[in-house]
Order: sequence, then structure tokens, then C-alpha cells
Amino acid sequence: MFFYRSLTGMKTACLVVITLLLFTPVSHAKLLLDVGAGYFSDSVTTSSSDTSKKLVYNFSALLSISKNFWGGWGYMNMSSDRSQGATDVQLAGYSMGPAFKYQFGRSRTHSISAVYNLINNATYTTNTSTEEWSGSGYSFQFAAMPEVRENLFVGFTINYHSVNYSKKVVGSTESSVSYTRTWLYPTLSLTKEF
Repeated sequence: MFFYRSLTGMKTACLVVITLLLFTPVSHAKLLLDVGAGYFSDSVTTSSSDTSKKLVYNFSALLSISKNFWGGWGYMNMSSDRSQGATDVQLAGYSMGPAFKYQFGRSRTHSISAVYNLINNATYTTNTSTEEWSGSGYSFQFAAMPEVRENLFVGFTINYHSVNYSKKVVGSTESSVSYTRTWLYPTLSLTKEF
């Protein structure tokens, strides 16, 4: 069920990007696509086992505002799974919203980016219950990506992602909450300018 919601979020992001491309007032605007992904796994075994896995990927479609400044839409999908003995906790969700990027340095090999995630939806699952969370948040990125081919950059990005969840749904019961999730993590990233 979460996979379907994740696809719905990706479809919404694609619709926004297509709309931006079709109705941009600047006919000579360039397009910049950003893609990043990271996977992390940790396991500790004592008298019981403790394992943790995290997967994150992000995608942004941006239009040129000026030579080094870009604006558009960003999408991020994240999932984490932690098992401690017989207890299993999963948190999986997606975030999306307006994104901005500034490139600097020799040959524009460095960049900083910000995304205001208007839409944040997640599913929190334990051994005994499933909860749907929603809220808003923001992301910041710093990237170092050398140009490996003309207008193709590959490198690493340090990401900071923060979400404030304000609504929880369990079954048909909705309630207000104040949950926070923050991540600081690296990703392998690729940027292509068209």
C-alpha cells in the first residue's frame, strides 16, 4: 500500500515539472535534473540482534533563473527499518515541494540547494500498529560534483532533511501530533544540464 502512495507522490511531482516546462515564461530557460541516492545498513549482535537499514533517493527538475541559479520542484523518498530482537519498526515516506539551487566555484562544481517540502507523507509501522503521518518540512544540500562530461556532473552531496509531522491517522481516527524527524546523510549524486 505504501508503494502505491509513493507512486502517487512521484506522479504528482512529474505533473508539476511538466506544468513548469509547458508554462514557463522564459522560452530559453535551461533544464537541470538532479538525482541522488544513498543506502545505509548497520548490524549489532550481542545477546540479541539490532539491525538498521535506511534507503533514500531524491529527484529535482529545475529551470534556470540566472546563469548559476535554478528553481523548480524537488521530490525525496526515504525508508528506514529497524529491528531490535522481536521488535520491528518501519518508517517510510516521501517529501516534495519547491526547490532552489545555486552553483558556484570553478566550472560550477559546488552547489547549495534548498527545498521547502509542502507535502510530507509517511507510514509508521510497528509489530502492533500502522499510522499515517503528514506534515511539512525542509531540506538543505551541499554538493561537490566535478564535471565528467559537458554539462554532466557526478559527485557527493551532504543532505540535511527535517520534517515536522502535525497529523496522524490510525484506522479512521485522525489526531493532531507534534512529531519530528531529522536526517543528516550523504548521497551519490548526478546532475545533468540540458
